[in-house]
Amino acid sequence: HNEAKAVEEDKSKDLVKATSAWENKKLAVASASKDLEEAKAAVEESKNAISDMEKNISNKLAAIQKAKDEAVNAEETLKRLQKEYQNLCAGISSEEGEEGRTLPDQISKAYSDANSADAKAKQAQMKIEHLTKSLKSVENDMKKEESSAAKLSKKRDKTEEKVEGIKQKLSNVSFSVDEFNALENEKIDLDNSVSTLQEKVDTLSAQLEGRLSFNYSDPVRGFDRSKVKGLVARLVDVKLPKHATALEVVAGGKLYQVVVDEAVTGKALLNNGKLQRRVTIIPLDKVMPKKVSSAACEKASSMAKDLNTTAQPAIELVGFDEEVRSAIEYVFGSTLVVDGMKAANSICDTTKTR
Repeated sequence: HNEAKAVEEDKSKDLVKATSAWENKKLAVASASKDLEEAKAAVEESKNAISDMEKNISNKLAAIQKAKDEAVNAEETLKRLQKEYQNLCAGISSEEGEEGRTLPDQISKAYSDANSADAKAKQAQMKIEHLTKSLKSVENDMKKEESSAAKLSKKRDKTEEKVEGIKQKLSNVSFSVDEFNALENEKIDLDNSVSTLQEKVDTLSAQLEGRLSFNYSDPVRGFDRSKVKGLVARLVDVKLPKHATALEVVAGGKLYQVVVDEAVTGKALLNNGKLQRRVTIIPLDKVMPKKVSSAACEKASSMAKDLNTTAQPAIELVGFDEEVRSAIEYVFGSTLVVDGMKAANSICDTTKTR
């Protein structure tokens, strides 16, 4: 039972270590993946903003260029008409098909064309002035956009640095799919082992509990239950787990004997306690304690030291209440516990103890 409990504890520790390593790597990968996604989203946002800004600037520059072209065309038209007017004033026709018209008609037409050209020139001038204002607004917007672009560029650079840092971080994470799967399988195996050991411990505990149970009815009305001290196994505490098996062997069946204060109490229990199984009673007022002599203890200790081992009275390896000392001495007092079979045989033969 103790060996199964120890194996269960070792397996549980291994399970905790494997589970902790598995959880830590899962958290590291999840955190790095989240940071990488956020960085990618920031880079994409920066690229979209810069693309929109470049399209807006391109459209405004095209509008300005169109207005400038129209102004140039209007000025050329005005110059051409002015030249034609001057030619008309001099009686010279510069266009084909003008031969049939009189000079006044040509002059009238020239005035009309000149007025029309002048109106177009004024409209073109107004449009130029309007576009000039628009150009200034566009230039201001461009400066703002350039400033925004610079900020976005810095943000993009920082984001790229962050992405590189995340990639570096991911590369430093010692994550391996094979290792992860191995840990997962190890966790499953440990879970199964712990479950199997727990079932074994539960079975052994139930069996032990059954042997350690002592139920009785009050033999007389008003019976003082403090007179019944309990089973020897429940009255002692093993100081070191490594001595448990040896002490169990030393005590043998006496572990399950019942300690009472007096022989009268034991007789009452046997006759009227309605006991569910046969038990042996140890009355404290009648029991004869057994002890290993001081000389035997000293001799055993000396021999054990020479044999590079230890030898101790069994009673010194358990804890108990003083009121049940005589019963505990009766169970453990006459035995030495020696670490090692060969040394035990030699010491027991010399000291005449068991």
